[in-house]
Amino acid sequence: MGIRPSSESPASHPTTPPLDYSMKQLGLPLEWMLEPQIEQLELPLFGPETRIIVPSHDPPTSKKEMDAMLCDLAAEGWMMIPGDDRRFNGDGGVGRYIECRLGVTAGNRSMADLIGWELKSSASDATLITLCHKNPDVGSMRAMVDAYGWPDKKGRQVLHHTITGESALFRIQDDGNNIMIVPKSGDGPTVGWSHSTLMVAVRKMCYMSFVKVTRVMTDGLRSIRIENVTDYSDLKLAELIPLILSGKVCIDFDVRDKVAGSRVLRDRGTKLRSNRAHFRTMYESISTVTFR
Repeated sequence: MGIRPSSESPASHPTTPPLDYSMKQLGLPLEWMLEPQIEQLELPLFGPETRIIVPSHDPPTSKKEMDAMLCDLAAEGWMMIPGDDRRFNGDGGVGRYIECRLGVTAGNRSMADLIGWELKSSASDATLITLCHKNPDVGSMRAMVDAYGWPDKKGRQVLHHTITGESALFRIQDDGNNIMIVPKSGDGPTVGWSHSTLMVAVRKMCYMSFVKVTRVMTDGLRSIRIENVTDYSDLKLAELIPLILSGKVCIDFDVRDKVAGSRVLRDRGTKLRSNRAHFRTMYESISTVTFR
């Protein structure tokens, strides 16, 4: 039985459950426990001047090592994310912080490359999880931005748009070999991917660990606490195309002119994304370890 989560803030509840709790759940020996490697200045707990130095150590070399490291992070309780480190800003900041604490940095390969398990994290079950970044291999994004984009405040043409089966602008069409994004009405530019291109792009998600966190703000600083970790095993690649067509896997454009009037694009990469609720139909096996 897991330990029930507390509703207290990190400032009032900095303590954590016994260190051996999560290790017992995973059946791992206590020798796997790592000493906390956080340094904090002698300032009031979680005050505006507090700075936490993120440790640097080798990343895990196996799933067992990653599980042990995640147990250690869960045992630390509330962890403050450095507010002045740009690596941890934005939607993926929490996940990048956890990866950094596990020894995975910009200079390393991804966790999936290192041990065959992709690592994802979020504080909300409603968050759309990115399955892959893959720009279309059929058609031109330049033509799409020109035809369907709109100007932002700086005069740049942008196309920030999500398609869940269909949208106000587009519908998803399967011609048997390719998934195509076509205008919802009339003629116009189209883009698409071959089925095989998409299946190769999501292969890194075949094995995935999802870290669920609680996130709070204290004096303008973010703190997180790991609540549970869910392992998803054996992605059903044959389900990918039907899930895209049904809208359970959405297609997300995020592209704009680099500067106003430029023909050069600043493309953050077209993404395939899905809600965790749909993962139950996407994976053969699912298991969760709860820490609180």
